[in-house]
Amino acid sequence: MAVKVKMPGLSEDAETGLLVRWLVDQGQQVKAGEVIAEIETDKAALDLEAPATGILLKKRVEAGTEVPVDNTVAIIDDSISERTENAEEVSDAEEPEKPHLEPESRVSSSARRMAEQQGIDPTRLEGSGAEGRVVKADVERALDQGFGDKSEGDDKVRTASTIFPPRRLSSEKRKISKNQAVVGKTMSKSMREIPHLDLSVEVDVQPAAELLKQIRESGRKLANEDVILTAVARALCDNPVYNSHYEGEHLQVFDSVDLAFVSAVESDLFTPIIERADRRSIFEINSRRRELKEKLKSGKLSSFSFTDATFTVYNLANQGIDKFSAIINPPQVGILAVGRVRQQPVVKAGECIPERQISLTLSSDHRAVNATAATSFLTDIKNYLEKPVTLL
Repeated sequence: MAVKVKMPGLSEDAETGLLVRWLVDQGQQVKAGEVIAEIETDKAALDLEAPATGILLKKRVEAGTEVPVDNTVAIIDDSISERTENAEEVSDAEEPEKPHLEPESRVSSSARRMAEQQGIDPTRLEGSGAEGRVVKADVERALDQGFGDKSEGDDKVRTASTIFPPRRLSSEKRKISKNQAVVGKTMSKSMREIPHLDLSVEVDVQPAAELLKQIRESGRKLANEDVILTAVARALCDNPVYNSHYEGEHLQVFDSVDLAFVSAVESDLFTPIIERADRRSIFEINSRRRELKEKLKSGKLSSFSFTDATFTVYNLANQGIDKFSAIINPPQVGILAVGRVRQQPVVKAGECIPERQISLTLSSDHRAVNATAATSFLTDIKNYLEKPVTLL
């Protein structure tokens, strides 16, 4: 029986995925769950696993191909339980046709743009990409080599003609990543459609700092971020209107807190989710947060880890930002922005003393909640953070 291997989608907005490279050959035996290819979608790079045990009968697409979500990329024959002697014949019989590349089509778009800016005919370059495709690096190599001539006895032009004087680009164009494109699309929609209500409060985090010191001295690991995430999870239980999705004429309120936190990997932002955060201890939240960050760095987060959060926390404390407001990730109805810890002078009992503070800014969807509800939620978060023993 032929089993189709399809391009998965990592989010509801995902439309295509890039098949980066194949890890098994056509005609090779694979096992269910075995990684057969590496793919890159809107949110992250991840592994493509075989859905069944059998022989990889046919590859429908080549490495480096952009494939629509749910399209078939390969066929597995699960009626073959082990490698057979005629596997090579199967491979040869089902070998995908390799299209003949016309001169123009064998040049990548980025290479063509750079070549045009430099006055080079890219079809005269020797390509180093798949099937001899000319890529941007080939144009850059031609520039570095000073537009060299033909080699003696070789009719193939290895670099560009010397007719044009060498010149450098004064700037460069960088392609926006798939993830950033999705983030930009979502945030643009959010700013167009959602009336943001922003409220801020200053929080005394000296008690939390003292508690963290005691915990660390006992040999356990905790960070400021864990205290904040736990406080938000507890406050969401007290303010369920924020643990919801806005769906036009009604709110879908959830009985479990799936708390997302913004995390950066290189130049991209992601929002991994701590599932059922309301049912986890502060130490379990710490463990899960660290686990998600490690998986995120290695590109191994599953699609479930990115979707369907009920609320998001955006913490820029480690970036040295004092205070900011974040953009709501729809259909959520709010997002909390957290600034860095700083010393601020405050007056207590008639005396001016230094106090360790952070700024919290709650952005709310004014279609779903009003200022009274926002004030209640933000005050509850503040109270939990200023009395952190209640989080243990």
